Amino acid sequence: MTNVRVVSVEIPVRILKQLPPAGGGRGGFILRAIEEKIARRKAALRKPRLERRRRLAALLKQGPAESSPPVADVAVARELKARRGRSS
Repeated sequence: MTNVRVVSVEIPVRILKQLPPAGGGRGGFILRAIEEKIARRKAALRKPRLERRRRLAALLKQGPAESSPPVADVAVARELKARRGRSS
C-alpha cells in the first residue's frame, strides 16, 4: 500500500471489544472487512445519456418480450430429425 490515508472513526465499545487487540492484526482485520463490504456492493446501473443510446436500450429491453418463446430440447431434436429426414 503505497498510497495510504489515515481515517479516524468512533467505534462503540461493544464492537471494539469484538475486534482483535491493537498490535494483534486489528488494522488488517478492519481493512479486510471494508474490502469485503465493498465487494458485496452491486454496481449501479448505468443509464444512457444520449437520445440514440436511450432508444437502443429501449429496443434491447423490448427484444426478449417480442421474440418467440424458448424451444424445449425435445422440440429441437424433433425438428432436427424432421429436417434430416427430408434432406437425406
